[in-house]
Amino acid sequence: MSATPIIQEPTRKLSRREAGEELAAARGHEFERTGEHTFRIPSSSRKGFYEVDIEKNGCTCPDKQKSRRICKHLWSAATYAFEMPSYRVEQRGTTYYGDPSYSLIETRAGFERVVGVRPSYMDAVLDKLDIEAGRVVA
Repeated sequence: MSATPIIQEPTRKLSRREAGEELAAARGHEFERTGEHTFRIPSSSRKGFYEVDIEKNGCTCPDKQKSRRICKHLWSAATYAFEMPSYRVEQRGTTYYGDPSYSLIETRAGFERVVGVRPSYMDAVLDKLDIEAGRVVA
């Protein structure tokens, strides 16, 4: 029997969007939100970070400066911002005894949901801190 040669598929270059999504998945834990629409995103090939503004489609990376197209850092920041929820605590009602109760509200991609109701403001704040730190809240 003759051996069949292994044909390797040519590797294709990732699109900026695919590269951005890959960067968000691999290094999202290094992203830093610096404002409502601004982030510090790590360089995928060098040391350091780039400043990204998803509202103004701005990035300090050389690719964005040269091509003026949406770079992988903008894609990764948008992916991260869309997937990353934010939390806030607000008074939403009263307990059975008439005391104020507080809700922990999650906002993700413009949609809100109540993720917990607590009898005190501090309990709700502690839940918020636990969730943001990645600890499960019972």
